[in-house]
Amino acid sequence: MRQLATVDLRNGELIVSSYSQTGPGCWIAYGPFIRLPGDAADTVLGTALNDALAGSQCDVSPPPKGATPFDHVLRLLKLTSYAQYMRGTLSVGVMRDGRQVIVTPKRNDGAATGFTEMPGKAETLDDPSAAAMSQAVWRALARAV
Repeated sequence: MRQLATVDLRNGELIVSSYSQTGPGCWIAYGPFIRLPGDAADTVLGTALNDALAGSQCDVSPPPKGATPFDHVLRLLKLTSYAQYMRGTLSVGVMRDGRQVIVTPKRNDGAATGFTEMPGKAETLDDPSAAAMSQAVWRALARAV
């Protein structure tokens, strides 16, 4: 089963979010949401990332009418808009399928478009340790724009 998570670097803080797939096939922020200091040790970030990936599910309910897939993250961070969240944020997508993990930097295209994956800069890991995943995330954050 494919599992998705993101690691965002925002205002010196790492935000690790789990993503789950709705019945209709959309991916939404759903499940574990973990805040870490921006200087978290590799084992701490890697463990948080493993927890977020483990929380990624299939066939979850879509957000209620009028809500967006990211609303619960905004509430937890006490932000009023997605534009506020996007400002200055770097993002990395992490996809695990079996033992393979793909870490992909993203381009911040602003609130209207969101983050766009940069697949040409992705890194593939085979059965990585928590620390190896964390190190790949840091390399991807360095390539994110």
